[in-house]
Amino acid sequence: MMTTTEPGKEFQAISDASASLESKAVVDRKFPDLYKTFTEHPKYCKNASDDYRNVIFKKAVTTSTSVLSEIQQFDQKSPCGFAPLINRAYFVIKNRLCLLDYANSQDISHHEEDDDIVGVGFVAPKPGIFLDSVKQLLVIATTTMIKVFGIADGPDGLQFVNSYMTTLTNRVCMRQIVGTSQGRIFMLGNDDNVWELDYKAKETWFSSKCSKKLQTSSSSLNFLFGKSRDPIVQLAVNESGTVLYQLTQSSSIHVVYLGTDGFTYNTAYRKHDCIADAKISQPSSKQFTPETRIVSIHTTTKAESLSYHLVAITSNGSRIYYNNQKNAQQMNYDAEPTGLITVHVRTPDDSVAPTDAVSHCLYRNGLTLFVKNPDANPTQSQIVAYSPNLANLGNLILATSTAQLIEDGTTIDIHGKVLSIVEAPTGSDDINEFKYAYHTPSRHFLVLTTSGVTILAKQRPVDMLHNLLLKTTPDTRFRLREFEPFFSQFGYLNACSLCFNLICSANLPTPDSLYSNSAISSPVQDAALELLKKYGQVTSALTDFNNRSYSSIHDGLALFVYRSVQGIWGKHLIKATTTPANTFYTNSIAKQELCNIRNTLSSIKNVIDQKQGLFHFAADSPETASYNHLLTFIDYLKESMSFFIYLIDTDLNAIIKTISKPASQARLLENDINTLLTTPEGMSTVTSDLTAALIDYTTKRYDGNIDYVIDMLTSQCGSFCRADDVLIFNAAKQIASAKTANAEQARKILANTITTLSSIASNISHSKAVEFASQYAELGYHEYGICLALDCAQARDPLNDATAYLDAGCPAGDARQGIFTKKKPFYDIAIEILKKVFLNPSQPADYRKKIMLIAFDPARNDKAFQFYAYDAFLRENIVSVLIEENAPNLEQYLKHPVEYKRLQLLAAYYRYNKRYDAAAQVFAALSQLPSISSEERLDYLTAAETCARSVTSPTKLLEMRYLMDDINTSRELVETQLRTTVQ
Repeated sequence: MMTTTEPGKEFQAISDASASLESKAVVDRKFPDLYKTFTEHPKYCKNASDDYRNVIFKKAVTTSTSVLSEIQQFDQKSPCGFAPLINRAYFVIKNRLCLLDYANSQDISHHEEDDDIVGVGFVAPKPGIFLDSVKQLLVIATTTMIKVFGIADGPDGLQFVNSYMTTLTNRVCMRQIVGTSQGRIFMLGNDDNVWELDYKAKETWFSSKCSKKLQTSSSSLNFLFGKSRDPIVQLAVNESGTVLYQLTQSSSIHVVYLGTDGFTYNTAYRKHDCIADAKISQPSSKQFTPETRIVSIHTTTKAESLSYHLVAITSNGSRIYYNNQKNAQQMNYDAEPTGLITVHVRTPDDSVAPTDAVSHCLYRNGLTLFVKNPDANPTQSQIVAYSPNLANLGNLILATSTAQLIEDGTTIDIHGKVLSIVEAPTGSDDINEFKYAYHTPSRHFLVLTTSGVTILAKQRPVDMLHNLLLKTTPDTRFRLREFEPFFSQFGYLNACSLCFNLICSANLPTPDSLYSNSAISSPVQDAALELLKKYGQVTSALTDFNNRSYSSIHDGLALFVYRSVQGIWGKHLIKATTTPANTFYTNSIAKQELCNIRNTLSSIKNVIDQKQGLFHFAADSPETASYNHLLTFIDYLKESMSFFIYLIDTDLNAIIKTISKPASQARLLENDINTLLTTPEGMSTVTSDLTAALIDYTTKRYDGNIDYVIDMLTSQCGSFCRADDVLIFNAAKQIASAKTANAEQARKILANTITTLSSIASNISHSKAVEFASQYAELGYHEYGICLALDCAQARDPLNDATAYLDAGCPAGDARQGIFTKKKPFYDIAIEILKKVFLNPSQPADYRKKIMLIAFDPARNDKAFQFYAYDAFLRENIVSVLIEENAPNLEQYLKHPVEYKRLQLLAAYYRYNKRYDAAAQVFAALSQLPSISSEERLDYLTAAETCARSVTSPTKLLEMRYLMDDINTSRELVETQLRTTVQ
């Protein structure tokens, strides 16, 4: 539905399709917070087939002999790891930092210091200190100095820029360096203390540009009081940079609140009984021995859960989940911590024995990786991977399902001894992996070993389906039964959505990156279509908003469309940045994200257009109607994305400022995409006000050259800015200009506008017609308002079916009734103007006559309007003017239905037109009505007699004589009744 389209069926289609998408979204909305899935005893699922493994080996990065030689020289006590934002692995050989480009060249570069390097950190910069091109900082700690370098993209690749921010170490070796998202930097020294590195743009008399600050008390105090030393061995900071956790050697955890002001450092809680507390939760487990300790801690994200904030991994693979709030009812991810409460303990599966050792642990968004028995084999490592089983969590819509966490477990053997494991920043880290399109990279993990870099990939259900199809092509249609376990495991609804995912991704460009999936071949696409034909006819587990059940192929398509747009569905299109001098509008959603959605929707539409036989719905069934509405909605969403992209490319700030209605600007800022595109008010803002602003901006930009503006806008966003929209907008501006023009200029301007608007009447909405007609009437050109309203009505009924419906007696259930209903709002516009003219005593008689002739011009042949207007005039008691002007078809209108008021007017109509014989008959009929008084009856008989005596036609004289005899008889009876009543 675009700017000028009448709401009607198209709006209903969009509304119904939107509701249908919302009814399918319950699949993802029921995907639980992991905390709600914890059960007392951990459950694991070992896949019998490699096709369903959760984490797989993807590739080993090829490295040269010289690179391998340098890795061999690496002392494993020295710093090493990854800087995944810049695609570098690093390791330190004495005073030399070695940086391996594992994504592109596989070359190694070096940075040398004067002293041995003891610590390396890649951290986020503080805002406002470095150039915008600096997205990350490199912090190098040597035995004597700490230095800060900026990392930026340069013309020749990555550049490391010396910031000349340095500070002395004072003989403290900083072993671990971590940064917060707000730019704060914390360092763990070999003096068992936590230090903070501070830096600023300029130095002052009292402080340098770079300095370090001690944040924990010296451990020597413990020695003085005879207490055992318990040094801090690891730091971890949460994603918003508000909480710092510290793990000690004896498995205590300290919780520090950092706030958001850039300097707060409050130790909120120290938990010393972590292992003992965990053992209480698993009293029968053999995993908690006297030797068990915590080897790593990992902060969690808001997306995973608000009920726990930290996961600790023990030396034999158990996980302990902690909430940092004593009052768990007040869950706020960034709230100041008040404790550290054990909320769940998960022991590993049977493949990890209590005597096994784990190292190089990683935990993020529900997925765990660790190296099992790292010292068992110097040339090979075994990595254990656990992740939530999505078959269970993704089908909570089923009545038989229960929300419990069952984890998939996998072991992966890789060459070399593991030195570091990190997750690559692909952005696809939501636990509910059903959401992601195949062409978007899945989660990837980088493993640095003594043999180089290995990349592991998390398999999503869509990846599993793709690999299964690869194995069966080209004879998939003969092996369809082999896919029944997949559909049963993940559910028919989800599986059909995944089939659409693969089919549509085949038509989309595959990004060329280290983490990209392989392109989808035509045989795989064809095989996915075969699966839809086979399994898509199974009834879906969901019902729609009308409690109707459809097929899985229908609901799978709706679910895939929802998943394609859900990333922006709750986001705002526009954001405002206000300064004292100005307000600046920018897009809240990245242009590339809009492009990706548009491409996906285009791909969906192309597939449906090409595969007409894919959907076998019964004709005229509710499912067919829903499917057709969904197709309309897909087109509408696709065109909306193109429109938004064009706004961004043109000049979004200037266009938003062109919007004349403050309420519309406010709606754009306040409402999310879902509201803007699926509610009447939101759609009006986007399709009317925002479109008008774009047309206004473009018209001014091209000096009012309407033809050029039409060509420009229709070629770029034709669905929202069609030629008619430009003409409507231009007409509105011309009418506004007529208000300040002289009489002759105004006449010419308005005559030009009515000619233009009448030519495109079919595309003028009711609201626009009201607006234009009101303006014409205000300027004294009532006839233009009436003509526009009636032209709009006529454009919606080119075959004049409304009049035919009227002539047929308005039969119930007739399809033509809908056409008449569609025209009524435009009829009302014309009638309101007519009433204003005729109820205004100051209007000259000849002007009223002129307006009457225009409104009821017989050439229009619109009897439906005439009768509808006569009804309105009858209610207002101004029908006499119709009689005086001999309005068309008035006699027919007054004859039916037969009722008192109409008979009165019919008699007056005949008398006014000197048709005395007919008037006499009607007056006589009025006199016989039982509901009137005797006095009224005498009056009507007298009027009937007067009219009968006025007839002079020889052919009517005998008829009138008989009528007068009846009149005399009736009069005598009435007079007798009156005398009797008086006596």
